[in-house]
Amino acid sequence: MAKYQFFKRTMDGQDEIRHLCVEQEDFIARREQLLAQGFDVAGYMIYAPNEAIAIERFNAEMALPLLDSGDVLPDSRELDWYREIVMKCIRGKI
Repeated sequence: MAKYQFFKRTMDGQDEIRHLCVEQEDFIARREQLLAQGFDVAGYMIYAPNEAIAIERFNAEMALPLLDSGDVLPDSRELDWYREIVMKCIRGKI
């Protein structure tokens, strides 16, 4: 399974997302270029069989506001939603 790293920057109020496959020979050079352009690493390393599934998993991870802020404790509804997403990922449905 391939590993993907995602990067994000905000310009003029718009988020811009890029991703790289860690196994590519030029990963380090391309990563350094993105960082030099103002991108930051976003989220965790994502393991996926292909790029499309990696993007879906990244979007699912970023959709959960709980990961963005530790200021608020989650309620049971948020935890149930997160558990459902994680189980879908584990079963390979995302």
